[in-house]
Amino acid sequence: MNCIGLDLGTGTIKGVLWNPADGIIASGKRTVPLLRPQEKFVEIDPETYFDTLYSLLAELSGKSDSSIEGIAFAAASGNTLLCDENAVPQTQIISWLDKRIDWMPPEDWNVFAVTGWPCMKAFPLAHLEYFKRTRPELTGKAHFAMNNDWAAWKLTGKHKLDYSNAVTSQLQNVRKKCYEQKYLDYFSLTPDCLPELVPTGELIGCLKEEFCSGNLTKETKVFTGSFDHPAAARGVGVLSPDEMLLSCGTSWVGFQPIPADTQVVKGELFDPFQSGSGKYAAKMFSLAAVGIEIENFIKDHYGNASDAYDRFNDDPEALPLMQSIVDRVTEKIRLASPRRIVMTGGPSEGKAWRRLLLEKLPCIEFSPQQSFAGAVGAAMIAKGVIK
Repeated sequence: MNCIGLDLGTGTIKGVLWNPADGIIASGKRTVPLLRPQEKFVEIDPETYFDTLYSLLAELSGKSDSSIEGIAFAAASGNTLLCDENAVPQTQIISWLDKRIDWMPPEDWNVFAVTGWPCMKAFPLAHLEYFKRTRPELTGKAHFAMNNDWAAWKLTGKHKLDYSNAVTSQLQNVRKKCYEQKYLDYFSLTPDCLPELVPTGELIGCLKEEFCSGNLTKETKVFTGSFDHPAAARGVGVLSPDEMLLSCGTSWVGFQPIPADTQVVKGELFDPFQSGSGKYAAKMFSLAAVGIEIENFIKDHYGNASDAYDRFNDDPEALPLMQSIVDRVTEKIRLASPRRIVMTGGPSEGKAWRRLLLEKLPCIEFSPQQSFAGAVGAAMIAKGVIK
């Protein structure tokens, strides 16, 4: 039977219909409608977001020759939504691209040591501070969610969050695999207002009847997924410490498995990856918003032309920007000394990117899954092939 994996990206939702024997049977994309109601605000309307996500689920399931066995999400999480106890949104989703609040928690919170990521002013801790100041009537009552676990909650009626995506909530103590009580107390969050923390590949529940149609049935199971980069690493088979995934989307991220007991250092980000099965955790470096640099260059030089990306890849004037990004990435990668590097994402399709990267990194490969590697990894998780 077939599974569906969705990669819930910052600006695009990508999905595949997949099984182990045939690989990708069908694929599709949807644009995430980002709202900018005022300067520095970047939001997503939750119901529009869910409708967008579900339309892709329905499209992919319609191309299956049998009922859909399982669904899982990879996610570029770090967004924040407050809901009531029935998953009804009480706020907009605040995107991690949002810059509305300039707030950092006290130093004694030790955010990096506790969560595996440094505190970021555009991540859930800051979003929760914003809601604490502006929506005090929700304090102690609202349920915390991110876009990925909220979508699964809405589909199944069960609220669970995998340890990998929970890292980006910055509410989880990554070593203890539980919520950090000091943080919860500050925001007046209680356990019944939070998703249950569980491993990647855990059953959340089956589809609610209202979402069953065609090959989406009441037997279709929804599983917890992972953060988008570890899902892509699963999708392309980057599973050991001498390998690295170079995932190129809104941010360019290097993802490398490490022994489970390894501590990440300043400048690196942590992911539990496969540590729950006694295998590897992972570290990441990120060149944040590089994709936005590229998008801005394209808009400034080619507008909304249908061939804008082709022109960018062939334009000598774009080479300095490309070379600058390649140099920044190469500097990070050389510190890790991987034997094998696999590049995914839209830029992996560009000839100029390939040429420039091969000049610096002869061991790099370009995944044929391109921008669908995260969705494939999510489908593999739903099938139980790799957790």
